[in-house]
Amino acid sequence: MKKNKTLKRERVNRALESILDYPLTIVEAPIGYGKTTAVREFLAAVRVPVIWTSFLSEDDTAEAFWNRLAADIGSLDETAGIRLKSLGIPTDAPQLATIISILSEMDYRPDTTLVIDDFHLAKSMRVTALFRRFVSEMAEDFHIVFITRDMSNLDIAELSAKGLCNILPQQTLRFTVEEIRAYCALMGFRPGEDGLKRVVEYTDGWISLAYLILLGMEQGIPVGRNSAIDELVEKVLYDAYDEPIQKFLLRLSVMDAFTAR
Repeated sequence: MKKNKTLKRERVNRALESILDYPLTIVEAPIGYGKTTAVREFLAAVRVPVIWTSFLSEDDTAEAFWNRLAADIGSLDETAGIRLKSLGIPTDAPQLATIISILSEMDYRPDTTLVIDDFHLAKSMRVTALFRRFVSEMAEDFHIVFITRDMSNLDIAELSAKGLCNILPQQTLRFTVEEIRAYCALMGFRPGEDGLKRVVEYTDGWISLAYLILLGMEQGIPVGRNSAIDELVEKVLYDAYDEPIQKFLLRLSVMDAFTAR
């Protein structure tokens, strides 16, 4: 397997600059489009304070998420973190007002950004409603970013109407021809111009699939043959590891088989 490297994409970074212009930014794309990497690299480049947390699974409870959020906020302002954990997730208007007051009084630098990864796993309406209030009432120099695979659990109509919400969709994160060419150079792939064109056309800028196909091309697996998908997974993702790791991967598998569809 090739060593993981990160391609700096100025086009995407320019789009991500809008994070600092809005109270809430939603970065939405399916798995494998580089959402988390793009946001993390951008925030590191602009050197703003970041509070980073995430939902862990569909079974993640609102209470467990709140405790992690309080701990992560505590890394920035210990007193605020302790108070938030002590209060717990708010269940009524007075508690919510207290929470917002604590957050507003936090000791933070301008443009501090709270990132919540895998927000599509948030199933509690209490949590999503809570963040709508945060966005509406927090100071202008505090920003929130949701990284998500879809927005089915988000009601942002009011926030959008008020100009408080910014959405960066899949189209923004999709790799262009030039970006895939630069990625090939970074990773040491040499598909040639014809091969590069086939990769771009077949993947439509989905970088995880592009990476898989480029690895397969090095082993003689052609682009675009649906029957080669299982061969790609076996040769590129499975055979590259030793036997203990292979057994571990098989235990993690949730399917006995799959198809290209």
